[in-house]
Amino acid sequence: MNDSDKVIEESEALLHKSGFRFTVDDLAKELKMSKKTIYSLFKDKKELAEKVFDSSKSKVISSMDEGIIKCTKNYISYLHLTRSDVFNRFGLTQSLLFKVNEDKRLIFEKYYSAFCPKDKGNKETWRMVIESSFPMAYKKSISDKEVSDLLEVINLG
Repeated sequence: MNDSDKVIEESEALLHKSGFRFTVDDLAKELKMSKKTIYSLFKDKKELAEKVFDSSKSKVISSMDEGIIKCTKNYISYLHLTRSDVFNRFGLTQSLLFKVNEDKRLIFEKYYSAFCPKDKGNKETWRMVIESSFPMAYKKSISDKEVSDLLEVINLG
């Protein structure tokens, strides 16, 4: 794993762990590297955030073939990372927010096609249920059973 990948992976972990308290100083300390090194890999916070969101999105899409539990775990994590309060806290740009919202739409379309029952409600209703339920279910290590229970409650299990 190269340094950029390490920074992206640790950024995602710290954002989940520390939420609003996450700083680049924390990231540098965890990685045992300087902020200067981090900023030599990413020109600014926006670029780093974009790479973190892209990495998380890729995990969701690549796990679609691994079944609904694995994919849902990744989807929950992605939606948790892309909450609007994260954007507000870190002062991320509207263009990045627009990109992330487009990515959310793309991920939902793939998830809906793969797992949602077409005969039980319309697509927009499913999108609202998923995007409101999944981020609230996030915790550091959600079990397969907890994901299965959630899917049962929203009628996907």
